[in-house]
Amino acid sequence: MLCGVLALGLLVPAARAQVQVAPETYVHLNADASVGYVKSSAQNGLSSVNFGLGADLNGYFYHPNFLNFQIAPYYNQGREYSTADFISGDKGFSTSANLFGGSRIPLFVSYSKGMTKSGLYGVVGSETSVVGEGSNDNFNLNWSARFEKIPSFQVGYFRSGGDYRILGASGSQGESRASGYLLASQYNVYGFALGASYTSQRLGQLVPSVFLTDQKSRTNTDLKNLELSLNRRLGNNTFFDAVAGRSRYDTDATTLPQNRRYDTLRSGFNSRPVSRLAVSFRVNYVSDLNAMLIGSVLPGSSGGTGPLLLVPLESRTKYLTYSGSGSYEISHALNVRSTYRRGVGKFTGRTSNEDSAWNSSVDYRRNLLGGRLAASYSAGLYRFENGGAETSSKGHSGTLIYSKAVRGWEHFGTFQYSTSNIESLLPGHLDMLSTELGTSGMIRGWRMISTFRYEKADSLFNTEAKNRRRMFRLSLSKRGLQLGATMQSGRGLSIVSISGMQPASGTPGVIAGSELERLLIPNENLSFSLSASYQIRKRTTLNGSWSKMNYSTVQAGIERENQLDQLNFHVRHWFRRLDCRAGYRRYHQKLSGVGGLYNANTVYFQVSRHFNVF
Repeated sequence: MLCGVLALGLLVPAARAQVQVAPETYVHLNADASVGYVKSSAQNGLSSVNFGLGADLNGYFYHPNFLNFQIAPYYNQGREYSTADFISGDKGFSTSANLFGGSRIPLFVSYSKGMTKSGLYGVVGSETSVVGEGSNDNFNLNWSARFEKIPSFQVGYFRSGGDYRILGASGSQGESRASGYLLASQYNVYGFALGASYTSQRLGQLVPSVFLTDQKSRTNTDLKNLELSLNRRLGNNTFFDAVAGRSRYDTDATTLPQNRRYDTLRSGFNSRPVSRLAVSFRVNYVSDLNAMLIGSVLPGSSGGTGPLLLVPLESRTKYLTYSGSGSYEISHALNVRSTYRRGVGKFTGRTSNEDSAWNSSVDYRRNLLGGRLAASYSAGLYRFENGGAETSSKGHSGTLIYSKAVRGWEHFGTFQYSTSNIESLLPGHLDMLSTELGTSGMIRGWRMISTFRYEKADSLFNTEAKNRRRMFRLSLSKRGLQLGATMQSGRGLSIVSISGMQPASGTPGVIAGSELERLLIPNENLSFSLSASYQIRKRTTLNGSWSKMNYSTVQAGIERENQLDQLNFHVRHWFRRLDCRAGYRRYHQKLSGVGGLYNANTVYFQVSRHFNVF
């Protein structure tokens, strides 16, 4: 009865107007109001009538390019009634302001804060999520000053934080904190584009101990980076650039605390002397390659590593590389490319090393048998010498892609393969293979799309790593009905790093004897998902989905498992201007190390309406 009375109230037409609330101040307000009922077994039982309200107040003072602003509060704004990954609602607000947006000195400020009663949170070391409650807030400030005859500059600051608690787990608190600032400047003089930037970040996190064994649950990392850049066009077809930087970090996220600093220099030019020929030359220098390697897996880092060196990470390695490359388009269908790189390194203790690498490739594409063929092949050689000990490797790779239309059906196939052998005191072998097949077309009025993909990556050094992954997808659609199914499975060795799970075979950081190697853990995962949606004319939509995942790891002899079974059904109907929703959700999760299971069965109903208030 209560829902019906409020629903009638929501049917009242909304007034539309432009409001001047003060001299030279104009605002516009949109709002969403809702009422509904939810009954759930979550949080030891929940049965209540929920009232939701959301608003968006935006406007400007004097002129939109002088000061414009936005304030958007929300309370119980129907998160539990949507297809998003929430079980019960949340509340919060976001606000932003842009001052002097149409001038050379714009200032942008934003802040948001939110609290969630029950939602899904991703956790480091797990590809699935856990059910928890938490809060977060974010603040950003950015001020720019852009000039023509004097240097332009930019100042930025950010701060973010979050806390969450895994429901049903003792001692399962988690949190993350981050803050930092940016100083940057740009200037153009005599055809040179000059740039400078300095960033500083501090990141801290507390990972629930239920997901970790010998890793630290609380970590703190400080990152600082200074960068100078220069670039200039030399003639019509040549471009020169140079970047110098200094990076420093202080972290206890690794087994041994690290306080490292390294300098980098990157420079080179690209040129196209004739239309079919392109050449380039690059020089790169890093004062401590091992420090850069560790820094690439820290929170807030941009990632990426240098060459693979079999040296202890505690040592210091100066490294200089120079390289050249060229490509030539023989014809519209055939292109060749070749690259040569040479590096010289100097280790702690005055030992040195040299390495060289050569790689050439051929790309070919043409129409074949009524379809389209694209193929490429590359081969490479690598040599590394350190104190009389020599390491060499050779490898090759190929890619083949073919697509063809047959009687209204589009078929395609992709095959990729690479292999390499390393000869040294620690010989190794790496094989990678992936293939994907797909087809799409019409069958008895149904539009069908199906794909199958298989990936294989095996490496053998002093540790053998085998990774397998299979994925199958199928979708069917006809008029307003859409059906979908997905199956994925995988197993092998992975690395649990601060940035999440990474396949061991594709990670250059797996260095013999390093602390990263100890993080290799076996894992296995299997998941299924089914989905369906049906559009009944323009006013009614039905959605349903079911997914099941089993993800397990073995670390330090301890097996940890995350099982998830989730079912959703949702119906949405428009009655005049009323948005009516109802549905059912079943959520079942089992986590190793968490006391008991987490089960939640939820039914809900909601009526909402959008208002253009003024």
